[in-house]
Amino acid sequence: MRQPAGAEAGRALTADRAGEMGRSFALVADEARRLAERAASSTVDINSMVQDIRGHTSTAVACMDSLLPQAKGVVEAVSRFADIKGREEQPGA
Repeated sequence: MRQPAGAEAGRALTADRAGEMGRSFALVADEARRLAERAASSTVDINSMVQDIRGHTSTAVACMDSLLPQAKGVVEAVSRFADIKGREEQPGA
């Protein structure tokens, strides 16, 4: 039994649309895959930057810790100097 020409054209049109949808889906899937790869690569880059920042921060903290006794010594020396200078400026000293 032969199908009417309209039914055959309808099936051909439906198949053509399905093919277009399939191609569109493949394009979207490829783009999603590329974006996922970029996100993964960016995550690795960000992790590396965070590790660098942590390392630099640890170094900075260690430097500040090593300078703290010197800074306290300077503060004490300035305080002693100010006390001596203050006594010298008092009348009758």
